[in-house]
Amino acid sequence: MNSIYSFNSLRFILAIFICWHHTVIIIYGNDSYESKYFKAAHLAVECFFILSGFLMAKSFYAKSLISQNPTGLGNFFLARFKRLYPQFIFCLFVLYFITKSFGIHTSTSSFFLSNILLCDFSRIPTMIGGMWFVTVLFWLGSFIYALMFFFKEKALYLFIPVLAILSLCYMTANIGQVAGHSQPIILNFLSQGILRGTLGLSVGIFAYMIVDFINKNDWGKLNKKRWNVILIILELFCIIELCRLILFRNGNNLTDFNIYFVFSFIIILLFYKKEKFLKILSNPYLAKTGDISYILYLSHTGLLVILSKYAVFSEMNKVLMFTVVTFLCVIFATILYFLFKKVSSTIINFITVKN
Repeated sequence: MNSIYSFNSLRFILAIFICWHHTVIIIYGNDSYESKYFKAAHLAVECFFILSGFLMAKSFYAKSLISQNPTGLGNFFLARFKRLYPQFIFCLFVLYFITKSFGIHTSTSSFFLSNILLCDFSRIPTMIGGMWFVTVLFWLGSFIYALMFFFKEKALYLFIPVLAILSLCYMTANIGQVAGHSQPIILNFLSQGILRGTLGLSVGIFAYMIVDFINKNDWGKLNKKRWNVILIILELFCIIELCRLILFRNGNNLTDFNIYFVFSFIIILLFYKKEKFLKILSNPYLAKTGDISYILYLSHTGLLVILSKYAVFSEMNKVLMFTVVTFLCVIFATILYFLFKKVSSTIINFITVKN
């Protein structure tokens, strides 16, 4: 179960990176001098897509491709709905009323679209920031899983690779970086977010296909000592490159696309429990932070908008400001998480009693 623990820990760390990225933009402003800090931390979203694609492929292989009793597409859609929608709709309503109480105007023009997970992409406005990721993850993820379910190997070896290559080519040729999400760029409909989601989910699927290839072959003739040394060197390189991309890169260029390679290697390494430097991610106590990672992602922009109203945060020492804001965002997400658990439990008990 260590691989699951490490994946949960990763989710929390990635959510923190995204929180830092939005902290700079919302507290200081996108055009300020301070906006150079964590400028590329939005690449953590790509890591979320890759991890989701990896786990989606793992589920597909286990339940549909090699299972004697394959589960239907409806089961996947329902499981994804239960995973993403309840916390999403809870945060949507809670953050709307909280920001309203602080006198912050929130657009309600897309209220009903938001309620069916259609917002913040292709010029559809959003009620709270960052919702494009959830929209793309839910709908695009369901579409890609449907391709795998109906077309099996043909989807894995033809359709999905073609979609990934087309997305990659368009992004490198027309955008030159991994950025943006809502602006329609293809047929005045498909946005950067859809391309990023397609590429990220596809790369995650390819990563699990590598795992499947490793599992199906005999590697007994390999020199284990030399192989372990190689893995340690590659792990260290990938950690350094991941940190450089997310935390220290200021410009926007094609090096953004390195994220797909280094993070894929890291999750494969964690899956096989071969990590050396990242063993802390398998700590069960750290892994518990993964429980709040989704709500942390959903809620942090709303809290940051409220904090931006107070000049004390922008005037703080930068290290202190990031420490305080991160702490507040984590505490806020934790409160919302346990409040959500309480509300959902009450609703379920009410329905059960009624029936």
